[in-house]
Amino acid sequence: MEYQVDRFSLTNTTLQNANQPDGFNSYWSLTLNPRYEFTPYHHLGGYATGGYGLYHRRLAFTDPSQAGGYCDPFTGYCYDSGAPVVAEFANFKGGFNVGGGLTYALGDVGIKVFTDVRFNRFLAHHSNDWVSVTFGIRF
Repeated sequence: MEYQVDRFSLTNTTLQNANQPDGFNSYWSLTLNPRYEFTPYHHLGGYATGGYGLYHRRLAFTDPSQAGGYCDPFTGYCYDSGAPVVAEFANFKGGFNVGGGLTYALGDVGIKVFTDVRFNRFLAHHSNDWVSVTFGIRF
């Protein structure tokens, strides 16, 4: 099982077509991804993976002109509240991802650093595709 979160700004063309000043797309997915390991018993290894599961997409339009802030009177620290969401749409659909990565074992304790590249597709009326690149630690 894998959980993935991605967030993207909208293109100028999309914003102009919707007559909106700003916005974003965010996705999360929960997929079942079998993995095939190459050289799993050496320090340097690789893997290929792919799977299908549930994807959630949130399309939100924001208005940066209404962004505000808050200053804490006790600490004197000011926070930016960001641009408020003025319209949003969300839906759940199926989707899949395929990709692979490289791993490097840190000693013999089972901890590995990795980099992973995935092609993702959200299966809606208009499919949404993107490539994600991840760096991390696996144990």
